Amino acid sequence: MSSWAAVGRLGVRGLLSNTRQYARKVVRRPVRVLSDEEAAERGRLGRVRPAGGVEAPVSLSAPPEAPPEAPPQGEREPVFLEREGKPSRLPPGFPPYVKKGNDDTDLSRFALGTASSKARQKSKLIMVEGKRLVQEAFNAKLTPKALFFSRVDDVVSLQLPPKQFALQKVTYEKLQRWSRLTTSSGVIGFFQMPNLSNQKSASVFPFSIICDNVRDPGNLGSIIRIAASAGCENVFLSKGCVDLWNDKVLRSGMGAHFYTAIKENMEWSDIETHLKPNSYIMFADSNGADLSTYEEHHVKDFSNRQTGLEDLPVFPYYQVDYSQMECMYLVVGGETGISTNAAHLGKIQKKIRLNIPMLNNVESLSVSSAVAILAHEIKRQIELGVSASPDEEANTIIKNVM
Repeated sequence: MSSWAAVGRLGVRGLLSNTRQYARKVVRRPVRVLSDEEAAERGRLGRVRPAGGVEAPVSLSAPPEAPPEAPPQGEREPVFLEREGKPSRLPPGFPPYVKKGNDDTDLSRFALGTASSKARQKSKLIMVEGKRLVQEAFNAKLTPKALFFSRVDDVVSLQLPPKQFALQKVTYEKLQRWSRLTTSSGVIGFFQMPNLSNQKSASVFPFSIICDNVRDPGNLGSIIRIAASAGCENVFLSKGCVDLWNDKVLRSGMGAHFYTAIKENMEWSDIETHLKPNSYIMFADSNGADLSTYEEHHVKDFSNRQTGLEDLPVFPYYQVDYSQMECMYLVVGGETGISTNAAHLGKIQKKIRLNIPMLNNVESLSVSSAVAILAHEIKRQIELGVSASPDEEANTIIKNVM
């Protein structure tokens, strides 16, 4: 009978049934394992004879394990947890966490509480993403409210405080859903919004920065980082500036928020009250003309005519002796330049304009780049006690400015 005939008589079901039974028909040749005592009595330790008459070596017992070494006195043995089938090593003292998986109830509640400036003012919370920013927040002694992560390896290196806060492990998909980044870093922290108005940095120089309608988050974050690096005493943010705790401002600031005295959302009348009498107000001029000497300070700048800055003398920034000034305020404008309110700032203070000469028909720099140049030149002169290129006549004019 041919195979096709067999298939026809037995049918497809019968053929498949017989095929499934093949494994049961395999001839098994069991091997008898002797204990140490039985093998010793027979004089053939470690060898047995299977049913077929061929001897095969058999391991009767595993080699004895060495006793585990006791950890040094005063140290706790690290904890091992299972993470997706792989052991995860946690450092001593690492706080316990809750595995939430796909449950993002708490994560969504915190994320919605920081979704906008209005929501942040109501909840008094800020959202920080990334291991570096989260660690900076912990180092600055901010009060943590919750920390969410997708992998244990991402948080074991963090130096977490002993305070109790929500520590939850969720899926990466949930973190990505509530992240403000294109690709989530895997760690999101929520902290109580700090009050930075009285923040004191380690090194402070007698100059402050006044931001006038700086609306670009990247520029404002960079200005705050520059102010911290240059030892700026205060940063004043007028009404109209982007929210200080905007996620893009935080990322651009790279943790400098937590080490700088920042007064936000201020009226110009309030800023006026913070100005010291014997001080200089310096406006960062947006005109990139190559002013080689101070003699051109009398030239009218029609771009500033509407604000009232056209009558102020303008000097290249490197010709001004900042080391002789008791206190300074550097006013920088946003995308629209210096406003009229900023130009009228200071009733008894001396006011000048600072210019950054540029070549190759470059008209202007970004506000953050200009602040970096001016702030670090001020810092350099104060530290050394001398100016870059002292010009006695120019500084005489500056001292006599009213």
